[in-house]
Amino acid sequence: MRSTSNVQGFPLAKTAFLLLAVAAMSAGNNGGSQYTFKTIAKTGQSEEQVTFDQYFQPGGINNQGQISFAPSIQTGGESVFLAGGRNLIKVRAAGDWLPGGAKFGYTLGPVGMTAQGDTTFISTGLDVPLPLGLNAGVYRTVLGSGLPVSVMLPGVTATPGRGVFYGAAFNSQMNDLYETVFPGMVCSTVPTKAPSPGNPTCKTGQLEFGIYHANLLGQISAVVEPGSVAPGGSYFDYAQVPFINNFGDVAFDAHVYNEPCTDSHGQQGFRIFCGESVYLKKAHSGGTISIAHQGQRSPIDGNFYYVAFGPVLNDLGDLVFVAELSHTSDLTQNSTGNTAVFLYSHGTTTTVAKPGDPMPGGGKLVTAGGSPNTAYLNNNLEVAFVGTLDNGDQGLYRWKNGTVTLVAKTGTAIDGGAAIANLDDFDYGTGASSQVAINDLGQIIFAANLKGGGGAMLLATPR
Repeated sequence: MRSTSNVQGFPLAKTAFLLLAVAAMSAGNNGGSQYTFKTIAKTGQSEEQVTFDQYFQPGGINNQGQISFAPSIQTGGESVFLAGGRNLIKVRAAGDWLPGGAKFGYTLGPVGMTAQGDTTFISTGLDVPLPLGLNAGVYRTVLGSGLPVSVMLPGVTATPGRGVFYGAAFNSQMNDLYETVFPGMVCSTVPTKAPSPGNPTCKTGQLEFGIYHANLLGQISAVVEPGSVAPGGSYFDYAQVPFINNFGDVAFDAHVYNEPCTDSHGQQGFRIFCGESVYLKKAHSGGTISIAHQGQRSPIDGNFYYVAFGPVLNDLGDLVFVAELSHTSDLTQNSTGNTAVFLYSHGTTTTVAKPGDPMPGGGKLVTAGGSPNTAYLNNNLEVAFVGTLDNGDQGLYRWKNGTVTLVAKTGTAIDGGAAIANLDDFDYGTGASSQVAINDLGQIIFAANLKGGGGAMLLATPR
């Protein structure tokens, strides 16, 4: 009887050797990446009567491989889509009606993804009134249906003791218990430092942002709002970019009133903003911890946090964040303009990647991403992040236990024979800007511009 350990007449050992050689050659063609790639959506693709345009805004990916993203569309504005089955599911696109009577225009911040395949998002109209987030509502889908319900409607939904919400911005997140956190725009009656561009109407004070929590039934409570006591004294006068885990812990960006209000890249011209620090509010104790503070020395020798932002929290209470660096603790001085990625775990902050680090696949890191969700953390303490290199390339990387591995970069081949040009999803022209997410299986979603034109929403899966 012929041995079943032969494949097409080759002995098993020789077959294994050849397979390993082919895999190594394939990895070599991808600059050392040990990932396979699947295109989820691409420029010019039409789904449910909308056609995707240039950028894709990856949101989240759960352990079943279900994905959320918010692509731009060719008729103007954006949309929210879910992926994971045979077809893409449109939640809403620009011009579609939303619960409460508003029309979808743009999303404000990355969209979330739960284990059940649901998402949450903030939507503003196509007119985009200032300050950014004014008149924007918060929505979520339930039971994997893809059908949105309202969480907060501007001018309608009551705040906890402050009248009604005026809007929301950057960004809404939901855990597997349908607990939703969002930055709500409220009329603050306490002194604040974050300027409010556009001179919107607020009869009793100034428009500012706090972090709010909506439970499964839609009941809203404050996590932190203007006037809440901050660690070390004084109080918070501004907070945005929350992230909630399945135990109800909430990480967020915030500014403290008695500290300088710094701008970053001209954001105060169009949104309510002060340079932020990163905080964590623990559900079991209700206490708030300062994780990375403006002017505080960072783990990088000779570098301080100028702005710390974009925390992503796992179920173990660990979080990853990005910080813009400075060579001085004096916030009135200019920053370096470059960012690094940090991991907070068990009370200790570790540097994941910093400017000057040699990166796998070639080049040295000049800067990490500059917006929320350009670094992401799973429950296995794996960090996915994007970066721009000194050779002009842009890359996506995975960090675990102090080791960085290449996922994809400029020149990496993806399915269909295309190759990545860069990871500047928003075409800022300043470096890698793609939002990312990583699930507990190590699968990573990201967006890329392709050589030859167009862009794609991509899924990277470890070999």
